[in-house]
Amino acid sequence: MIGKKAVRPPFALLLTLSLLAIPAILIASPFTDRLADDLGRWMSRKSQLEAAKEVLAQRPALEKLAVGLERDLDEGSLFYRGSDVAAIQNAVQSSIRATVQSAGATVRLLDARSEPGESRRRLTIKLTAEGGNESLNMVIARLEAVRPRLLLRDLHLHGTEAAAGTGMTLDLEIDAYADLSPS
Repeated sequence: MIGKKAVRPPFALLLTLSLLAIPAILIASPFTDRLADDLGRWMSRKSQLEAAKEVLAQRPALEKLAVGLERDLDEGSLFYRGSDVAAIQNAVQSSIRATVQSAGATVRLLDARSEPGESRRRLTIKLTAEGGNESLNMVIARLEAVRPRLLLRDLHLHGTEAAAGTGMTLDLEIDAYADLSPS
């Protein structure tokens, strides 16, 4: 070819391939967008699945905890059962008196009253006990361990001065629940 330069074969091949690639790129663009969306959903589902596996791995521990809570909070651990509220009230007072004395404290006042009701009643017990700091702490710990449960509320500790030294006074209001329904 005279006057004109010949097109080199590699350049012609590159030009032809790029012209042929333009429609392929235009056609493939929606597919790549869809592939990116699908990949994002797949990653999201994968992380959700891993989180679900972690929760499932905790299931035995959670079931064990639930069984323990059911055991601690069943009706048998909450209600004193009997047919006479006065007998239940005396039993609760005797239990509290024995618990206080076993901790090394002295009972100054132990008064109980019950609220009117049908088969279930709340008993409110007022306790005043005297002793040292350790013995009154032990009283509180032992009263919390009594079964059926005693619900301790309105706790007040006061320092007192006696002839033998300093002591403490514990004023405590306790709730207990009686179930009078026939068995």
